[in-house]
Amino acid sequence: MASSVCLTLISGIPASGKTTLAEIFVEFVHSIPFDLHVLEEKGRLKVIHIPFDDVIPNNLQLEEESPSSTWRQCRKKIVSYMDDILDSLITKQLTLVEAYSYLQTKNASVEGQTKEEIMVFNNLQQVLWRQLKLESSTANKKPLATIFILDDNFFYRSMRYEYFQLARNHSIGFCQVHITCPYQVASCRNKQRSSPITEETYVNMMAKLEEPDSSKASWEIDYLLVDGETEFNHLEVSQIWGLVQYALENPVPPIPEEDDEEKELSRVIGQTSILHQADQILRKCVSESMLKAKNYAQETCDLKSFASKVNQARTSLLDSIREGAIGLPPLTVAGENKGENVKNEEFERALQKLYHNSLNS
Repeated sequence: MASSVCLTLISGIPASGKTTLAEIFVEFVHSIPFDLHVLEEKGRLKVIHIPFDDVIPNNLQLEEESPSSTWRQCRKKIVSYMDDILDSLITKQLTLVEAYSYLQTKNASVEGQTKEEIMVFNNLQQVLWRQLKLESSTANKKPLATIFILDDNFFYRSMRYEYFQLARNHSIGFCQVHITCPYQVASCRNKQRSSPITEETYVNMMAKLEEPDSSKASWEIDYLLVDGETEFNHLEVSQIWGLVQYALENPVPPIPEEDDEEKELSRVIGQTSILHQADQILRKCVSESMLKAKNYAQETCDLKSFASKVNQARTSLLDSIREGAIGLPPLTVAGENKGENVKNEEFERALQKLYHNSLNS
């Protein structure tokens, strides 16, 4: 059964051409009179472009990656707001204007939020309202199809997976467009911007970039790679439109319902997997700490005391994870097969930071 909503992620390094491509695509789609597979009358296909650069405050650094960082919390807020919008469109069957009002009402309270999180909400409202005003003649009508273009770096696979989960939860279309662009070209464009990012940030992001790859994550199947080195052409935009059409006609199926016994088994398996991976990571941290201590030629008695300290840090962290006292990034499992062990760099980095903080406290 076809969906009436599609989430389309446009990813790539800064200055690779994401926003330019998104704007060209929006103009292209709005020029289409109708499509027999999706539409029945002109003007009822809505494309909402959300550039994250206009939503996330500029003062937040991309390097902030701890689970509690403001940067990460702001990104989580955007996922939550998109969930609210999709719920209003899919479950409540509201129009875009009504969905906008619903988002405002549900998130009216700012209690407990940081100033950056409040700014994210206000910025998102402005982005949405600006586009709804441009289509004021049809914004109050229920569209036959709505395409959300989420324009961001999305350099970690886990960032994209959060939106795949939204698509699956709401049984809507999902697809990705990743722009490949040589570092030298993008860096040169970046330097011409009014607020360029630092070269260090560029290098860090290039090192972390995880392109869509179905061999590493089976849910990343509907994606298109576009060359950002040269100007985008009509063929590439047409291919993106074809990808979006396919996603609309083939929405992400929901996870089959489990009975209570299966849910409990899944919970136990998931908890065991998390503890197992955490233990492996922490044991590696302990080994590295001991090796460094030996290289500094500490006295034998000091080494014994240090060994006791690092092992105590490991066991204490495992106990805290077991009790749910520590919040860690979710483990991303390729294909989502239970028990499949897949390295998750965000999870590992967060745990390593907690371990070192524990030693230094």
